Amino acid sequence: MYRKILVPLDDSDLDECVLPHVEQAAKESQTAEVILLHVCEPPVVLADYPASSEKHWEEHIKQETAHIQHQCQLSLVDAEQRLKKAGVKVSSDSTLGRAPKEIVDYAVKNQVDLIIMASRGHSGIARWIFGSTAHKVRRASPVPVMIIKPGKG
Repeated sequence: MYRKILVPLDDSDLDECVLPHVEQAAKESQTAEVILLHVCEPPVVLADYPASSEKHWEEHIKQETAHIQHQCQLSLVDAEQRLKKAGVKVSSDSTLGRAPKEIVDYAVKNQVDLIIMASRGHSGIARWIFGSTAHKVRRASPVPVMIIKPGKG
C-alpha cells in the first residue's frame, strides 16, 4: 500500500515512540522504503567574525553549515540500525531549515506516500505558544500523516 514512508525524527525521546509504529506499518504494507529525516535549524553564525581569520566569511559559513548537517545525519544512525535489524529497508537524510516546511517539501519532492511522526503532546496555551510541527505538517501535507502521541501504544 505505501511504497515510501517518511519519518521525521528530532533526536529526542519521541523517536522511541515512533519507531515501533514505523516498523509495523512498513511490514504490514510491504513498504519498499522508509526514509528517516532529521531537519536541523541552520547554524547561528555570530557577526563578530574576526577579520584576521584565514578563512573567508563564505568559507566559514559553509564549514559551519556542513558541521551542523553532519551532526544532524549522525543523530539518525541508531534509529536506522534498529529498523534495519527488524528487516525494514531504510535510508536516512538530513536537511537544514524550518521543520514543517522542510518535511512537507521533502515528502513532495521524494514522492512519499505516508508521513509518520511524533507529537510532543502540547495542547491549549502551550500548543499556541510553541506551535506544533506535527500539526503544521498535517495541515500542509498532500499525503496522509500519522501522528503518534508519546505514551500511546
